[in-house]
Amino acid sequence: RVSWYRTVRKRNHISKAFRECTRFSCKKNFRRFVVCLRDFDTPTVSEILNYPDQAIDRGKLLKSGNSATVAVIESDMGPLVIKRYNIKGYGHLLSRMFRKSRAWTSWANTFRLEFLGINTLKPVAMIEERIGPLRRHAYFITQYVEGDDATTLIERKNAEAEVISIAKIINGMKAAGVSHGDLKASNFLLTEQGAAIIDLDSMEEHSKIRIRRKAQRQDIERFLRNWSSVPSLEKRFADLLESP
Repeated sequence: RVSWYRTVRKRNHISKAFRECTRFSCKKNFRRFVVCLRDFDTPTVSEILNYPDQAIDRGKLLKSGNSATVAVIESDMGPLVIKRYNIKGYGHLLSRMFRKSRAWTSWANTFRLEFLGINTLKPVAMIEERIGPLRRHAYFITQYVEGDDATTLIERKNAEAEVISIAKIINGMKAAGVSHGDLKASNFLLTEQGAAIIDLDSMEEHSKIRIRRKAQRQDIERFLRNWSSVPSLEKRFADLLESP
């Protein structure tokens, strides 16, 4: 009974992030779907939401690849990170048009983790460019947080606190029936508030035990391969991570 109520509360928590309410401003028309934290619904952030590509061009580029472009941009609410999920070609466009965008999935998973008490980047807004119900380009915007990614642990002499912080996230996701789908070291950001997990567009919550265990086992195997060059670090993570 308690588990059922928690599931309902979690579903409601996530669904509120896609509609107009006290916490969110939501605008939808034939060509766009935009949702933004109401606290960030300011003139300069609205300008960014209206012209995200121009904002990326003005910003500091963090990543430029076939699948995504990421930049830090300035706003009256402080620095923000905007991630554009790129369309690789007509075939890719056709495959993406009829399903939720990766920005939509990242936005939903951010609030899933928020409900679960698992640290990730603080969300600001999500944009889907559309033609009616068909999706095109999409954008996911978060607050910028200073920090190195977890690959820097290889160079650190004393990183026990960071190691424990990362293991806590992975074990918390396991307990919640969640798999990440791409547990690279670079998908953990080491901040002053502890580790934060990022890149949530492949994250899934599983209801079937067999599928969940397989996905979580693959997550941990993928994660431990990051540390194969530092056996002591690999063993420490292996000791801390609970087997699915």
